[in-house]
Amino acid sequence: MRRLRLLWVTPNLPLRGVTAARERWWSLLSRIARRHDVTLLAFVDAEDATVDGGLPAGLAAVHRIVKRPWVPDDPLALLPSTVRGGFSDPALAAAVAERLAAEPFDVVQYEYTEMAHLMPRSPVPLTASA
Repeated sequence: MRRLRLLWVTPNLPLRGVTAARERWWSLLSRIARRHDVTLLAFVDAEDATVDGGLPAGLAAVHRIVKRPWVPDDPLALLPSTVRGGFSDPALAAAVAERLAAEPFDVVQYEYTEMAHLMPRSPVPLTASA
């Protein structure tokens, strides 16, 4: 089996013993990193910006984007409140775009539906009719 290049985008660092979601990411990444090249891009609170201990072993790279107070210009309230309150930070979107432009990944995993808006838009496939 060939090693895949994976980008894993999480709204927090994957650490054990903090929350169930972070424990789940830690467990998944620790297993996947044994067989594949995993780059982690995590949206972190200020206190997690310098945490190195406790991350899953074997990650190819770790990129941290520090959360900052952010309120988007959304006068019609089109963004869901869970996205609007934190995951719409342009620094996070820029970091994802930068990683995707810098390296060819085989798979990109976005954790949480609130992070789905970070996915690059793809053209609608066209099909030929007979």
